[in-house]
This record gives sequence, C-alpha cells and structure tokens, in this order.
Amino acid sequence: MKQHAIFFLVLGIALVLWGQLRRKPPDLYATFERVVLVAVGGAIPLALLIALFAAEGVLGQFWFWTFQYAKAYVSEVSWSDAPSTFLFGCWVVTLAMLPFWLLAGFGVIALWLGRWTADARFFLSALLVASFLAICPGFYFREHYFILLLPAVALFLGVAVASLGRVCSIAVGPLRARFISAAVFGVLAVSYVVKERDYLFSMPTGELSRTRYGSNPFVAAIAIASYIREHTTPEDRVAVLGSEPEIYFYADRKSATGYLYTYALMEDQKYSTTMQNEMIHEIETAHPKYLVFAQIFTSWLVRPQSDKTILAWVDRYTHKCYELVGIADIEPAGETRYMWEGEISRYKAASRNQVYTFRRESDTPCVTGS
Repeated sequence: MKQHAIFFLVLGIALVLWGQLRRKPPDLYATFERVVLVAVGGAIPLALLIALFAAEGVLGQFWFWTFQYAKAYVSEVSWSDAPSTFLFGCWVVTLAMLPFWLLAGFGVIALWLGRWTADARFFLSALLVASFLAICPGFYFREHYFILLLPAVALFLGVAVASLGRVCSIAVGPLRARFISAAVFGVLAVSYVVKERDYLFSMPTGELSRTRYGSNPFVAAIAIASYIREHTTPEDRVAVLGSEPEIYFYADRKSATGYLYTYALMEDQKYSTTMQNEMIHEIETAHPKYLVFAQIFTSWLVRPQSDKTILAWVDRYTHKCYELVGIADIEPAGETRYMWEGEISRYKAASRNQVYTFRRESDTPCVTGS
C-alpha cells in the first residue's frame, strides 16, 4: 500500500509548509525543522519494518513484494484504459449513495464560491487531491480503493450542508436555515436507509454475501474451515489454492505456502511464472494434510494471456497425492451445497463454481515430477 500512503505523507508536508509559510515573517528554520519531523515520522514505521524483516532474514522478499512486484502491478493497466476504469469504479461505488456523492460535489463548488477561510480551502482541497491520487496507482479503481476518498467526501458533505444553511439564512433567518439544511441531509439519509433496509437490517448473512459478492466462497469458507479444523491438529499444515486466506483464519491452521492469494499468479506481469513455480515448490515440500482448491473465477481472475501452469499442476498433484473429501457447490442465486466424503460419488455438480477439499493420502512426500 506504499503507493497509496505516499500521497498522505506529501499531504502532511504540504500542510506544514502552508501553515508555516503563512506566518509573517515566515520562520524558515522552523519550517524546515517541522518538514523534517513529518518526513522522519513517516519513515520510522518503514525503518522498523525493514529492521524486523532483516532480523527475520526475509528482507529480500520484502523488497520484491514492496518494490519489484509493486512496480509490475501498477504497470498492467494502460493510460488509455484509465478513464473507462475510473468511470466504472465511480458507477459501482455510487450505486446506492449517489445523492450523497452529488451533495459532496456541491460542497467542492461551495467551498470556493462561499465565505470560507483560506486555511479551510487549502486543507480540504489538498485532502481531496491527495485522496484522489491515492486511489489512482495502477488505474484499477477497485471499490475498496474509494474508501480512501470517504474522509474527504464526508467533510465536503459538511461544507455543502453548512453552505446551504448560509444561503437559506438570507431568506428565512439563521435558525430556520439550520433546520432546512439539516432536514435536507436527514431526508437523504432516511431515503438511503429505506431503500437499503433489507441489506442493512433483515437480509440473512448468507444471502447478503451472495447479493454483494456473487460466487465468492466467503460463506463456504466457514464450513470448509470447520471441517479442516475438526480433522487436523494445530501442527498440521493446510494449503489453499485460490484467494481465500480466511480459511486459514477460521480453521486456525498455518499455511503451507507464503502465497495467501493467487491473483498475482494470473496477472500479465513478468514475475507470474516464477511465483507459480515457487508456490508449487512450497506446497510439494510441505505436503500439507489438507489442500483446498477454489475453482472459481473470482478467486483467480484468469485472463486469456495468463500462464496456467499452476492450474494444470493442481490437477496432477491432487490426482496423484490426494483424496477428494469435500465439495462446496456455490450457486450465485441459491444455496451452497456441501458434499463430504461418502456423499461425493453420488453428487452431480449444479454450478460452475466449486471449492474442492482434498486430504493427503500418505505422509510420504509426493511430487508430480513437473
């Protein structure tokens, strides 16, 4: 996340410079001192992490994931694709709360047209710019990236409501104006709650997950992890082939591989094949007691140009070294069906989204020879 965080470090330095240089006369020494303090404060967590990773002997992996792979990751989406990706991201995040986003947009305009201090204008504008830039690295504009914008959006909502009150006070007086502006915000909030009342209050957890996340196996992960926890000891290792690290958490078992999600393995970047080979080697070396394979698009995000070596390896490895003991068949619009051990031979898949649970056949190390 360093690509996102760096913009807020720059924001902190910019705010220090703004505050210090507006003094009459400006104290250049004090300004330099405070800028250094902010920069050092931002660098301390990174320095501590580097020291910790060096002590653990994993500084090379830290450098790879934080800088080398990160560089490849943010280079996938082209500049020409950025506008359409951004617009799609905006459409997704504003589906349920578009009036609030529009009101915040009115707040941006009101900040510069209304009677606001220079300090307020600089701070809010700088925060908005930094927040926007923080969601831009890689031009992916995924929904959760927009969380970084929410503090700025909330503040501009406040500007909009306050500005509306100021305008109304000219006609109806300050007391009624406050009531009107508060009522406008209240109506928006109540309309959102009424519109999303099922989602917010009454929708069962499983249905909520399917409604929001489709075929992602978030609910199935709990049942799979429960089965693994009941059939293993704390010393047993587990491998999850897919992007479902929550299974390790629910099962309270350690991973046989350092790859806790597999999106990077399917990306069109120069390290993907090396990553796949490393994950294969780690799993074959550990030969975990249970192996979970998520045969779900959203758990891998396979592209036409993806290297599919590891997917072919999974098929060979599980057939040679493991026994199928569980199937979770996930229907996006229905219930997830679970089959365990003896029930599997009689089961016919109802969807294209399955999570398979395999049990190691022997304690003897088993490799595919690939």
